[in-house]
Amino acid sequence: MTTTKLRPLYTWALALVLASASAATAQEIDLSGRSDCSTPKRAALTWLANLQDDANHPAQAAECFDWDSAGVDSASVQQRQARHLKAVFDQRGLYIDVDGLPDVTEVPDEELDEGRIVLARRLPAVYLEASDAGWVISADSIRQIDRLYDETFDVDVEGFVDALPEWAKAQVLGVAIWQLLGLLVALMLGIVVRVLVSRFLMSWVTRFLRKQNQKWDQKILRKTANPLGTIAMVAVLWWMLPLFRFSVRVNQIGTIALRVMAATAVVLLLYRLVDFGADIFAKRAE
Repeated sequence: MTTTKLRPLYTWALALVLASASAATAQEIDLSGRSDCSTPKRAALTWLANLQDDANHPAQAAECFDWDSAGVDSASVQQRQARHLKAVFDQRGLYIDVDGLPDVTEVPDEELDEGRIVLARRLPAVYLEASDAGWVISADSIRQIDRLYDETFDVDVEGFVDALPEWAKAQVLGVAIWQLLGLLVALMLGIVVRVLVSRFLMSWVTRFLRKQNQKWDQKILRKTANPLGTIAMVAVLWWMLPLFRFSVRVNQIGTIALRVMAATAVVLLLYRLVDFGADIFAKRAE
């Protein structure tokens, strides 16, 4: 196995995030300006479909929530909470199978989990339940939104995006210009971090070996340091990906791509460490 053979995997993984943005966005649900909480499926559709880039109706999106029991009276807070909850699902890659939700008012007990319908098994804290107003996202779920949002996002980008000029919010192939520019900056920053980490490690190891009067092959050392730089680059991209507010599909693809890059770098690192160790022992024997 050589670096040349593995390098296309890095290129493929990075390109996958960009190339999939348009296709992933096209799969979003399209339902504009209506609210219907009569069934679990329609309640979920009301929330999700009215918070799309091409169908942004926050007032309708916030209809199927049990705000009264949660003690939330402000319409602006309700709308913000509805947006934040969707952002949590998107960033965590939690896909809601809306078509799999019951489309009847009276849901049989065998389809319920203690009287509730969990929207994503990996996030049981958020669920629908029946009320006098129909099927709503529960008050207990609403009380969890702030905590879930803070755990998901290290930086609140919402205020920053609101302050952007309109041209930056325009769509290109289904993705906002600011998202594309931000992703480009993240990739450039990741590459810079990769180079800096690789050079720092090479410099540190070189000084250490010189103190030990140990001979080494600088080319093998460089090849050993590069995978560690790649792992650092993946860490930067992993931290920055949530800031771009991509759809759940794009976030899923981006997460998979970064995991592939990290796994490939770890395998290559182990391979290079064996080479480097063998080179050190060979030079000691000379």
